[in-house]
Amino acid sequence: MAKQSMKSFREKRSKEKSEKTEEQVEVAAKEKSVASPMLSGGSNRSRTATVKKAERKLMKMPITKDDIELTVMSVDPSECVIHPKNRRIQKLLRESNPKIMDLKKSIEEEGQRDPVLARFVEVDGERKVEVIDGSRRRFASELIRKDEPEFKLKVWIGKGISDVDAEYLTKVENEFQEAISAWETAVHLKSVAEKNPDWSQEALAINEGMAQQSVSEYLQLAMVPMQIVETLLSPDCLALRSGKQLVKMFEGVESPEIAKKLKKVAANELFESSDTLLKSLKEEEAKKAISKPTANKKIEIKSGKKVRAEIGKNRKVDGQYKVDVYDVTDTEYEELIESINKIFKR
Repeated sequence: MAKQSMKSFREKRSKEKSEKTEEQVEVAAKEKSVASPMLSGGSNRSRTATVKKAERKLMKMPITKDDIELTVMSVDPSECVIHPKNRRIQKLLRESNPKIMDLKKSIEEEGQRDPVLARFVEVDGERKVEVIDGSRRRFASELIRKDEPEFKLKVWIGKGISDVDAEYLTKVENEFQEAISAWETAVHLKSVAEKNPDWSQEALAINEGMAQQSVSEYLQLAMVPMQIVETLLSPDCLALRSGKQLVKMFEGVESPEIAKKLKKVAANELFESSDTLLKSLKEEEAKKAISKPTANKKIEIKSGKKVRAEIGKNRKVDGQYKVDVYDVTDTEYEELIESINKIFKR
């Protein structure tokens, strides 16, 4: 599919921006405080106390401009669902995550001073509370319930919040309140790129409001498999530099083999950084005993699926070996020399 021309893309984006009213711009600037409004009646330090449903306030929606009445309610966090456009990957939320630990401790000691923002939705014929802003608070509340079964999650329920407003508000949470990890941002960008195959990286950068070089790096980071990220305390622990090296290390490797390699180094512990994980994987690779090549069985040195070099025994000269090298970079050449040294145990 042909890429969309940048001229037409810029004209379209310019037209969309020019149609924004002055009021919309002002609302967008205030979204951080509006997205998850505080109780107006002061802090409530009783975590188990029932919040009066009379506590209400109005919130102007950022897109439709509707005035929506918000009502404070207490709900079971395990019965909530998360807005599908929330970029934070919920399966990677863990109690061992330092940020989750701090949030849980804060709620336990001070109570949940900031209710999450939510709305009612229908899921498989049942009415559910959909969390728009506050997925980590919901997760922390569920952890608290393990010790305090009566604990409830406080939510601002907005009846009639439209889909477009809900999508905008969940996006605002990720961007302005507590930024999601680089890897989760990368996964989001990859998703946008896949949905818009005619967009160039420049168009994607304009759409997301970031530098083109950043988009390029994020898309590389998005190639790190979920299996690898799951061995870290949090997606925040995945650094760009070591992330790129992990992508290269596992290029072309199938999921079962990835799991096998990770099991050898991860055991039951989670890594605090991707640098530490990468170091452990390299050390494990270095431990492998490599047999010397024979005349009939050459040793292949690969980068992903591509063969970079072959080492075989010379049939005519005893004790002599032959190395065939194929179009390697300087870095790959250095790695090749290291591999040869390991093979012959020098």
